[in-house]
Amino acid sequence: RQDPEGRTRPTTEMSMSMSASRPARTAKFDPAPDMRPAGKTQKNPGDQQSVASCFQTIEVPGTPPKMNKYRDSWKGQPGKRIQHWGTVDDGTQPEGYAYGHKTGMVLDSKNVLNTHQPTRVEEFLTTRKEAIYDSSKMEPLGKRHGKFTIPDDVQGSTFGKPTVGSEQAKVLLFPKDTKCLSGEIEERDPKLKAQYLKSHGTWAPGEQKTRNYQWNLDPTNHRFGHTDKEDYREGVKKAINPAAEHRTGVLPTTVVPKRVDDFRRVKQDELGKPRNLGLGQPDLGSDHKFGMPSMRVEDWGVAECVQGEYSIEEQMPDNDLGRSVTRGCAPEHIVREDGTRIFGVPSIRADIHAPNNKSVADPQNYGDEPTVKELLYPGPFADRGVNETDFEQTMPRGEMEDLMLTCGAIKSAATFDAVWHAASEDYGVDDAMSVDMFRRKMIELSLAGEIPE
Repeated sequence: RQDPEGRTRPTTEMSMSMSASRPARTAKFDPAPDMRPAGKTQKNPGDQQSVASCFQTIEVPGTPPKMNKYRDSWKGQPGKRIQHWGTVDDGTQPEGYAYGHKTGMVLDSKNVLNTHQPTRVEEFLTTRKEAIYDSSKMEPLGKRHGKFTIPDDVQGSTFGKPTVGSEQAKVLLFPKDTKCLSGEIEERDPKLKAQYLKSHGTWAPGEQKTRNYQWNLDPTNHRFGHTDKEDYREGVKKAINPAAEHRTGVLPTTVVPKRVDDFRRVKQDELGKPRNLGLGQPDLGSDHKFGMPSMRVEDWGVAECVQGEYSIEEQMPDNDLGRSVTRGCAPEHIVREDGTRIFGVPSIRADIHAPNNKSVADPQNYGDEPTVKELLYPGPFADRGVNETDFEQTMPRGEMEDLMLTCGAIKSAATFDAVWHAASEDYGVDDAMSVDMFRRKMIELSLAGEIPE
C-alpha cells in the first residue's frame, strides 16, 4: 500500500509476519518525560560505577539562616537562652524597658478595691437590709457563732472531762495473767474472760458461741431444724431408680395393657441400658460397651506424668553423688583403696561447733537452724519463740518447779514432788530433768489417777 507521497507502507499482514520473524524492539521515546529515572545517576556517564562511588555521600545543603529559628536543634544550643521564634528578630531592648501602657495617675490596690467609701447612714441602711438573713443572725461578721448562748455562770470554764491515766494497751490486749491461756480464767475473773471474747474472740475448743440472746429455751441442749418422722435414707438413689425403693430391688408386678408397656419401653430411657429404637435386641454380650475408646493405645495418664514409671535402679542416686569419679582429681591410691570416701565440705557444718556469738555476716549453717519441714509446719509455740528443742533441754529442780507452778500445770508443791520423784526413778535422773520428761510422767500419772491434789 502506498501513501500520498508515493512511499510503500506495510499492511497488517506484513506487519504481523515481520514482527514474528524478528525480535521486538524497545521504544526509543520517553512516555513520562517529567518523571526522573529511578536509582542514582552518575555525574559523568562515561565513568565506571564502583562500590566506593556508591558509598560516597553528597553534601546536603544546610538550612537557610532565616529558617533556623524554627528548628528545635537551634533552640536548644548550649549557652543560649531559649527564645520563642517570634521574638528572635525583635532585637534586644534597652535596660529598664517595660512593656505596657503607662498611665498618668497612680492607682494602688486600696483605691481600686474601695471604689466608694460608704457613709455611716449607708452602712446602717445596709445592715438593716441584711438583718433578715440567717447568716447575719447566726454568724455575724467578726463575732463567734451565735447558735446558742453561753450562761454567765460558765463563762471562762472548760468543757469536757479530763483524761485519767489508765492501763497500757499492751496490758489490756495481753494480760499478764497466764491463766487466761489455760482455760481457768473464767473461774477466776469472768470480766477478763468477757474482755478476751470481745477483743479476740477466744472461744474455748468445743465451746458454744453465745450472743446473749433472750431465748425461752436452753441453747446448750436445744437443736434447731426440722427432723423427719421417718428415717428415710438414700432418697436421691430411689428417685433415680424407683426399684431401689423395695427390698428385693425389683418393681412389683403390675398388670397393664401391653400397648402401654411397649410405648413406655420405646419412649422412656432405662437406667444403665441403651435406648430401645425398635430394632430388636442385638446379639451382644453383657460386657459389651458402645462408643469409641478415648485411648486406643496404652499411653501415660496424669498419675504416670506426675509420678513416672522409674525402676528401682533408675531411682537410685548417681554414682558421682558425693564422690569423685574423674581420675586425676584425687590421689589414685585413695580412690582405689577407699571407694566410698566422700570428698568436699558439707553445706551444713554439723561437724564443728557453732560460735557463741554468731555474726550477722556469717552465712554458714551449723545445724542449729530450722529445717524446711519446720518452716512449712512450725511447732505450736513457734510464734512465742519456743522451739521443740527447748522442751528437751534439762533444767534444775528449783527452776522446773517454778516453771510448772507459774504456768499452772501443777497446782501444789506436793504434786510436783510426787511427779519429780516418779520421773527420777524411771529416767534415772535426780538433779536435772527436761520439760518433756516431766510432762510425759505427769500425763502418765494423771491417767492412772495417782497424782495427789
